[in-house]
Order: sequence, then structure tokens, then C-alpha cells
Amino acid sequence: MATIGETSRPGFVYDLATDTWIPVGIGPHAHTPAAIGAISNSLTTTTGDLIYAASANTPARLGIGSTSQVLTVAAGVPSWATPTASGLTLLATTTLTGGSVTITGLSTYKELWFVIRNAYVASNTYLDFRLNSDSGSNYSQQFVKVAATAVTSTGGQTAVTTAFAGYIGDSATTTNRLGGIIRVSAADQTSGVSYTTNTGFNDGTGNTGTWVNGRYFNTAVISSIQLFAGASTFSGGTLMTYGVN
Repeated sequence: MATIGETSRPGFVYDLATDTWIPVGIGPHAHTPAAIGAISNSLTTTTGDLIYAASANTPARLGIGSTSQVLTVAAGVPSWATPTASGLTLLATTTLTGGSVTITGLSTYKELWFVIRNAYVASNTYLDFRLNSDSGSNYSQQFVKVAATAVTSTGGQTAVTTAFAGYIGDSATTTNRLGGIIRVSAADQTSGVSYTTNTGFNDGTGNTGTWVNGRYFNTAVISSIQLFAGASTFSGGTLMTYGVN
């Protein structure tokens, strides 16, 4: 019990708002929330509102956000924000035709996946690609070729003008088609942008697969890719482009 001059006051209540003792039964008394250290109910006006400290000892209202928004921090205070989309986003489905195809508008993604399905060319050749339309000697890569169950060759290329994705077969049989994936790190990197490819096709003597690890020595964010049918032309197939965040 509060005291005045070290003397208890039975039959009285202490009024924090006025710093006085009030005899029990005397009233009414009006006390503001601020005077007694409480937060006013009027600060919240809508179901779902939140109360936070705008500064020391200063309560403030954060209105309810929209459906699917998440609570985050902006400029040092809580706020609502729409979450950034994550996972795979299908950006384009492209028919492979002619000597090359180009996909643009890719610069807002951290990683890019290019899935090749049922692709074939007029005559067996290499499948190559370029990033950002760069035809300079800015690609370096190491590859492994596997025919059936055995490694048939390994090799490397330094300072070449196109990136190697694998071998692609002609349409002599319905099984002689290429499938695989090219994955490109689209983030700006001080040492360049890395890429990997995993492709395979049936060359008539056994399944042929190619694995490539490479680097594109340019720190620019990737905005486009161009696939080449080597010295041949695409006879068919589909390229599906995905962005990853």
C-alpha cells in the first residue's frame, strides 16, 4: 500500500493521476490512460491492428495489412509487405527452330533454368549458347562425355566465344532427340557467372550424355540467352525457361 510520510492510510486509495489519497467511497474519479501508464483503447480502430513503439515510450498503431502480406521492418519500424515470389517461375515456352533461338527479359532472377525437351537438328552437331549476346572470348568450361555406361572423353575450353551445352542428334529415329537442362547463376558476381549443363541423346550406338561446368567471365546480370544448333538448324523441340528467386 502506498504511504505518505511513512504512514499507512487505511480506508483510502491512492490516485496515481493526482498523486493524492482518496477516501474509499468518495467519487467519481476520472483518470486518463496516459496518467496511469495505460495505452488507450482508441489507439486501435480495426480488427487486426497492432501496437508498436514509434519511439521510446511512444505507442503507435500499425493498421492491419492485406491478405497474404507478411510483417517486416522498414526504416526501423514494423510494416506490412507482399512477400517476394520464390521457387520456379515459368517465363517462356519456345519452339526450337532455325539456326538459333533467343530468350530475353531474364535480369530479375537469381538463377535461370533452361529445360530442353525432345530437341533435334538436321544433322548431328554441338548445342552451344551465349549469354547477354556476348560473342567475345569470355567462356571457359570443362566437360565430360559419356556413351552408354563408359566415359569416352573429357576436355576443357578456355577463352572461347560460345558456351558448350552438349551434343544434339538428328531426326533419323524418334529416339534420337536431346533432352537436358542448362542452369545459369544470374546474380552479379565479381568473379563471373557460373553455369552447368546436363544433356543427353541417343546417337544410334548408345546413350550419349554430356556434363559441363563453366564460367562466363562477365559480372553483368544475365538478361538473355541464345541457343545455337551448331553448324546445323533446329528441326524441332521445346525450350522451357524458368526463373528462380
